[in-house]
Amino acid sequence: MKSPFVHILLTAALVGCLALSMYDIKYIEGTSMQPTLANRESVIIFRWAYGLQPPFFQRYLVRWSRVRPGQLVFFQDPVFRKPVVKRCIATEYSPILKNGEGVIIGGELLIWSELRTDQLSTLNSIPGGKLFLLGDNRTVSFDSRFYGLVEENRIEGRVVRFRK
Repeated sequence: MKSPFVHILLTAALVGCLALSMYDIKYIEGTSMQPTLANRESVIIFRWAYGLQPPFFQRYLVRWSRVRPGQLVFFQDPVFRKPVVKRCIATEYSPILKNGEGVIIGGELLIWSELRTDQLSTLNSIPGGKLFLLGDNRTVSFDSRFYGLVEENRIEGRVVRFRK
């Protein structure tokens, strides 16, 4: 006969593991998100904001929400493979408007000289499952202007709390 203490202990351990996998605290490194987030500022990441995604698994097992424009998202930079926070500017099927100055994506005008990738010059809209992400401090941010569109499945969570 098992003791009720063992059941309580196992339940508490399970609940604790679930809670620890749901939220994470990260520290912002760099100034690419200023003035919204400062260098060395701590943020809380809600890892289950968009679905259930096991660690090191670049796919959601279950998805219950999508990234929306304006949200701050947490993911691994596709070039340097370091954790970063960026703002979603445009989601799948958002139009890309071109003019002589540059492109307009999600209401943001990006001058041709700011774009370090030619990926956007051939598209009329953001393809399915992709996001266009920018840092708030455009002059120093290494973002979708350089490495292109980001797979939505690469998003590991949403920033839910930060101190101003």
